[in-house]
Amino acid sequence: MLASVRRLLVVKQGGRGLRQSEGVFQHTQNLPELMAQLHEQLPELEIVAVAASFTPRDVEGSYMPVFTVGSGMAQVLAGALHVPLYRTDHQSGHVAAARIDSGLPNGAHLALHLSGGTTEVLACRQGQKLELLGGSDDLHAGQFVDRVGVKLGLGFPAGPALEKLAEGTQAQSLVVATCKGLHCSFSGAEAQVMRMADSGDYTPQQLAAEVYSCLARTIEKLLTNANRETGLKNALLAGGVFSAAFPVINLAVRTEMFTGRPGNPAAIVMDANWLTMAMANLCVIIIGACILYHIEHVNNGIQKMDALPVNPAVLFFDKGILLALILAVVFAIETAALYFCTWKWLDGWKQILVSLCKTMGYTYAYSLPSL
Repeated sequence: MLASVRRLLVVKQGGRGLRQSEGVFQHTQNLPELMAQLHEQLPELEIVAVAASFTPRDVEGSYMPVFTVGSGMAQVLAGALHVPLYRTDHQSGHVAAARIDSGLPNGAHLALHLSGGTTEVLACRQGQKLELLGGSDDLHAGQFVDRVGVKLGLGFPAGPALEKLAEGTQAQSLVVATCKGLHCSFSGAEAQVMRMADSGDYTPQQLAAEVYSCLARTIEKLLTNANRETGLKNALLAGGVFSAAFPVINLAVRTEMFTGRPGNPAAIVMDANWLTMAMANLCVIIIGACILYHIEHVNNGIQKMDALPVNPAVLFFDKGILLALILAVVFAIETAALYFCTWKWLDGWKQILVSLCKTMGYTYAYSLPSL
């Protein structure tokens, strides 16, 4: 890139966006001035091609009036200079720009495009059009951020200012993150934050942190579900909302998943960890059983055991006891680990030991039949 000139569209204080007609007017006014600035920066540059976004997305019927201003000027320039014109779309431009210096390896990947007018999960495969997998069914992520920002008296667009408010404030995950499959919703979250703001019980910093926490948890769910649906492991995050680094950092660290939730500490650590632990326990049971039965059958072990003066039923019972003891050790280690997590990060850890032991004991009991 040799030069870049740009100008944000002007939105009146307290406004939450522009009508398409207002956007078209400002584009029409701004483009000639920006072209003059570009010529001043590169007075002797030879133009060999022109490219412009003609549509919001590369699908049939995609249209917004504001794109006609830039596409029209691009056609005039290309025609006057007798150079090729390359048509593209706004979304592909965002994804392509985000790939530059991203470190993302070549090949198929997921892309999450978040902006004031878009919240979409995409599958990007080499040589193919972007495939829309899902996204928001109502408000877009940028609209959610901007509306809350305007409510708090910030200018439009509100993303950078809202991010600064959120920095250094610990979110408590109070705002519900709604996501079903590959579709999410921010209208309920917006209404909840507006009620919180009207209540006067929360500072602007707390509200800003809750907005980004909600975005992070929604993004996590969308990408997790998209990974399960497509098998694609790499993901690229693109769009205006990600000019702020905060949501990405929050998604990567997300300490508030443990420290900010209200309720019983034992329930918090179990809800956050137990699904994975239960899967691991089943693996331990299966692996332990396989080892025992392998020992029985390798080198004619089962025939040798038949020669022993021991009742086969007793052997079977002893194997069950051995597996149960191994599983008990595993559960004891897991209980200690959960208790350590509660002691390290949550309040009320002194009161949860009995509750945690009861829960783990019950779980251990109903795991025994799987032996």
